[in-house]
Amino acid sequence: MRCASIDLGTNTALLLIADVRKEIDDVLDIARITRLGEGVKKNGYLLPQAMDRALTVLKEYGSLIEAHHVDRVFCVGTSALREAQNGPAFLDRVERECGIKIEIITGEDEAYYTYLSVREGNLSGENLFSVVDIGGGSTEIISGSRDRLIDYRSVPVGTVKLTEMFIHHDPASKEEIDALRDHLRALLSDISDHGQGILIGTGGTVTNLAVINLGLDGFEKETVHGSRLSLSGLTALIDEMESLTNMQRSRMKGMERGREDLIVQGAILLEELMVRFGFSSCIADTRGVRYGVILHRCLCAG
Repeated sequence: MRCASIDLGTNTALLLIADVRKEIDDVLDIARITRLGEGVKKNGYLLPQAMDRALTVLKEYGSLIEAHHVDRVFCVGTSALREAQNGPAFLDRVERECGIKIEIITGEDEAYYTYLSVREGNLSGENLFSVVDIGGGSTEIISGSRDRLIDYRSVPVGTVKLTEMFIHHDPASKEEIDALRDHLRALLSDISDHGQGILIGTGGTVTNLAVINLGLDGFEKETVHGSRLSLSGLTALIDEMESLTNMQRSRMKGMERGREDLIVQGAILLEELMVRFGFSSCIADTRGVRYGVILHRCLCAG
């Protein structure tokens, strides 16, 4: 059976097409930055230009799904669509214009699908592991084992939200960065029991940091998946990027186009989380929600 899974997030839309037998065999795995959640934190609505960007990508994905003769299609929406007042109208428009039905999932669902993906990927090599999934609008912090999801917290900040809340200069001022860090520390201060095993990171922030850390020209899934980023290496990257303008960051080797204005905020979020829970390194996982959806709905993993 051939399945397609779309993860429509606040910043990125990801498409996985895979042949599903006893496991998932990738046919196509691509990502496009849409910035769908632009302005949602401030206005409470999806902006017209953001919806248009997402629709363009979803039409492209619909064509790819048709060309690859997919049997089953799943599309899930996360933080931006959970919060936007005009989210239901956008869902109707997508179904009408693209033929794709979007299911808005909860933070708990998002954490569970991420957990399934990491568990089946077996990157940890340990029974206990922790996962951080940094998105554009929310961040899921998960503790799990080979047997079950132990606990999760969905923190209502991600790279897009943090940028819109705190960053108003290019590059950001020291006062803006300090305020961002203070906000993150307050959010993380009441979360406990998430420092188990190894830390595995998913989402575009983590994988793009891994690309830059490895010195790659661009995303290479086989190389990035399972690579390790140390806390000291992450801090050095932040120090390097913080003083650069968005244009200067865009020219850095390995920087994903469209992420240059978000990457520092995402890196600081990862750094603060690692410090808070005592992790000295993070392993990059290139899979995530889109894999977990197929695992749960086609292979009945649970």
